[in-house]
Amino acid sequence: MLLPGDIEWSKADNETLFDMSLKYANGEGVESNYVIAHIFLNIASSRGCQRSVEYRKELAFDMDQKDIAKAQKIARELLFGSKTKPN
Repeated sequence: MLLPGDIEWSKADNETLFDMSLKYANGEGVESNYVIAHIFLNIASSRGCQRSVEYRKELAFDMDQKDIAKAQKIARELLFGSKTKPN
């Protein structure tokens, strides 16, 4: 399974991140995983990808708060390193 830490997401463009999120959200070629999809959307959203912002809102309707918080924490750690303060 390809995870956010397995790709050079820092070099990936927003379109690639958005496409990866769709693959995980819909289980296209990978096991469906909303947390991983949300992580990719968080990273693309942080870079100003409006499409990712909108889809992230839609995806969140199908997720519980615990999973959303987990995805946000992991995305922050990927973006800012392990110095991120956990909630």
